[in-house]
Amino acid sequence: MAEVTLRDVALASGCSIATVSRVLAGTRPVGAETARTVRAAAERLGYRPNQVARALRSRSTGTVGLVLPQITNPFFPPSSGSWSTPCTPRAGRAPRRL
Repeated sequence: MAEVTLRDVALASGCSIATVSRVLAGTRPVGAETARTVRAAAERLGYRPNQVARALRSRSTGTVGLVLPQITNPFFPPSSGSWSTPCTPRAGRAPRRL
């Protein structure tokens, strides 16, 4: 089954792609009835945001890279594991800047 796109949701809801994008992203105000129509169409079609497309558009992946000089050194595995806690999103709180 093909991935459902914003265009598919726009066709199903009778709205423009820009309006669908605004409703689903919550970036700009849209009328309550229009928002309900778009959300209902998105739910009915099983729309899920494409994280790759979102990362390309925002120019941010939320990925952290860690380069280690030698993984076999006993010092590095525990210290690399300690990075996972501050990098994990915390429920209801903004992510920390490292």
